[in-house]
Amino acid sequence: MVFGGGSPLRFFIHPPNELYRYCLLMTTDYRDTVLAQPDLTMNTLDTPLARPLVTLITPAYNEEAIIVQSITRLCTFMEGLRERYDYEVLIVNDGSVDQTGPLADGLAADHPKVRAVHHKVNRNLGVALQTGFHHAWGTYVIVLDIDLSYSPEE
Repeated sequence: MVFGGGSPLRFFIHPPNELYRYCLLMTTDYRDTVLAQPDLTMNTLDTPLARPLVTLITPAYNEEAIIVQSITRLCTFMEGLRERYDYEVLIVNDGSVDQTGPLADGLAADHPKVRAVHHKVNRNLGVALQTGFHHAWGTYVIVLDIDLSYSPEE
């Protein structure tokens, strides 16, 4: 993978893993920088790794009308990728004043791959995303709007 343009490329991998360590090999001159390509199919004990865990963060504020349908659709889509990935859906209820919180808790109780985290008051999208990244367990983290304005199939 070659990076150019002279500005640092920033991304998050949580929790840190082999890929994170390889990304630290980048030099301060980002022109013509090539990252080493690690073998991510084996761990340090030379045993096959389990399917990587993907965390889907879905911030939600007053979304009672669509939360059940959207989370169900996400879970159905991810189940289709089960041979390649394990997953979790993390709902960050950002202080909703409608029934979003109880619906999120109900989804978490009904689906073992769904978790819900709640803010007591609305703290806006930036803090909701920080909360999501803080609670994400996945090797890969994806942020999706709860209204699925970007289809999971795309």
